[in-house]
Amino acid sequence: MVDLLKGLGIEPQDAMPVFVDNQGAIALAKNPVFHDRSKHIAIQYHYTRLLVKSGMINLKYLPTEEMLADALTKPLPRVQHEYLACGFAVF
Repeated sequence: MVDLLKGLGIEPQDAMPVFVDNQGAIALAKNPVFHDRSKHIAIQYHYTRLLVKSGMINLKYLPTEEMLADALTKPLPRVQHEYLACGFAVF
């Protein structure tokens, strides 16, 4: 992630925000305590936890209705798609 930004000539100064619509996932990534339900977590989630702990990324909650990536990854009702498509025009 950081190498990609450096390759594009962008030097990240702060922790990069990663927007997540699952508050349970955020809590699990920030709290290293294991629960019975989380003992078989895939390696990529441990890597995410490592990035959070090292300060490279900052997980932030964003409601599902506001998640811009959904317009590119999910079939959405027309109203929701148009709402999110307007958000892309801002960037």
